[in-house]
Amino acid sequence: MLVKIFFLLRKTGVPVSITELLTLLEALKVGLGDLSAERFYYLARTCLVKDERYYDRYDKAFAAHFKGAEDLFALLQRESSGTSVEPNSTEVPMLMIMKSNWMLMLHGQAFLNAIQQSGPS
Repeated sequence: MLVKIFFLLRKTGVPVSITELLTLLEALKVGLGDLSAERFYYLARTCLVKDERYYDRYDKAFAAHFKGAEDLFALLQRESSGTSVEPNSTEVPMLMIMKSNWMLMLHGQAFLNAIQQSGPS
């Protein structure tokens, strides 16, 4: 994904180097990009564009490359419980109580299964 934007920036005349791309990758590795489209936009611009004369070209290339990615960023930013994110339409069985700065969440799920086994007669 980032290699494509790298070459797109070069194609549009933004003088970006491999070193700048590696800087962006390092920044993302340590968590500076966060899960926000806006933060990623500014982080990438800071790392890749060294002269403000190229900001307009960067904006156009970024918009063209990441068109439609806002939905992905919104999904990643969505608050959820546990280790996976499910669609908004998915019902989650839980009880949630807010008390000042504390949040109590109770989750539960039960599975019933009937198994009939037979052994040698």
